[in-house]
Amino acid sequence: MSLSKLGGLILVACIAAPPITPACQNRAQTVKVTFEVVPVKTVFHPNEPIVLRLVLTNRGESSVTVERFSRLCSSDFFVFVDLRILDANGQEAQQAGCAADFFPSQEFLERVVSEVGKTDDWIKLDPNDLYGEETARTVKTRKGAYTIKAEFLPARIPEEDTEVLAQRGITVLPGKITAPIVKIVVR
Repeated sequence: MSLSKLGGLILVACIAAPPITPACQNRAQTVKVTFEVVPVKTVFHPNEPIVLRLVLTNRGESSVTVERFSRLCSSDFFVFVDLRILDANGQEAQQAGCAADFFPSQEFLERVVSEVGKTDDWIKLDPNDLYGEETARTVKTRKGAYTIKAEFLPARIPEEDTEVLAQRGITVLPGKITAPIVKIVVR
């Protein structure tokens, strides 16, 4: 399947209060990252796992650092992919979902900010780079049409810490990216 039909655009600007720091000024151009969910096929059998590719693409002119999709069903401080497979009535077909709350301490936030871009959990996307992983979802399906809705929620780093990262030459995403809706069929 072609990855040319990308959407879910998010625009990110370096956050700084005047005067703009040199690190932020160099990154003042807008970063454009898209998120897409691509099924490995568009027709599935009843109760067959739905295999999907999750793809982030940097369509901008500056590099951006994102956390890998290592926690696909987790709502901790790090990345979270909210993925919903809905039947024709809008009911979820997944057999299990994700839910959690996490309130990080200041020490935890400082440690995470210090690790951004330095561990294997993070990946730097240069302009035109893409990053993706494959996931399989167990679903309870009958014959019919299904809709897949997804959002990529990056690491929740406080705004004041994004400036610290910008001074280190690192741009991160501050908000979610919604993927275009995907349709599949179960026969």
